[in-house]
Amino acid sequence: MLRPRLWNERDPILKERAFGLTNSEGNHGEDVKEYYFYVDSTPTHSYMKYLYKYPQREFPYRDLLETNRRRTKEELEYELLDTGISTTTGTSTCSSSTPRRGRRTS
Repeated sequence: MLRPRLWNERDPILKERAFGLTNSEGNHGEDVKEYYFYVDSTPTHSYMKYLYKYPQREFPYRDLLETNRRRTKEELEYELLDTGISTTTGTSTCSSSTPRRGRRTS
């Protein structure tokens, strides 16, 4: 399966999947620290299209991990916007489709 890999020329790694925190790393359980928005989908989800917001600055992996580990359950989660990354980031539109017999997916 072909999957997109993103790189903003600032991160030490290629972006291959969503970054998130596990239960032990975050103060409110598992949570994906990414911004993506669904823009189109069929009712059966055989086709889905979303807009992914990828920061053009270095992604704050360490900052998200360390700050969320220090926070208590009474405090709000430390989100991507709290790190200072602007919402005016680069975007990538991705589509996922499962071909169905007798139907066009494009």
